[in-house]
Amino acid sequence: MINNQLYWWLESNKILNPNQAEFRTGQQTEDQLFRLSQKVIDGYQKKKNTTAVFGDLQQAYDRVWRKGLLWKMREVGTHSRLYQ
Repeated sequence: MINNQLYWWLESNKILNPNQAEFRTGQQTEDQLFRLSQKVIDGYQKKKNTTAVFGDLQQAYDRVWRKGLLWKMREVGTHSRLYQ
């Protein structure tokens, strides 16, 4: 229930980066692969180098600094019962 409310709030207030596709309604990993492929093709056609960096965030929430997360939630305007 908390996840659903937080997700709705983040989407409604456009807090999430529009390039993030994973775990978002209507977007999939394939969207990211398409964007990357298109960037590589565009760079090749313009004779520019393309660099990609990949990170694995396995168990990212389990290792998050919780006090820092709460501070960031306050900074972006989460002042409701959800924060508490």
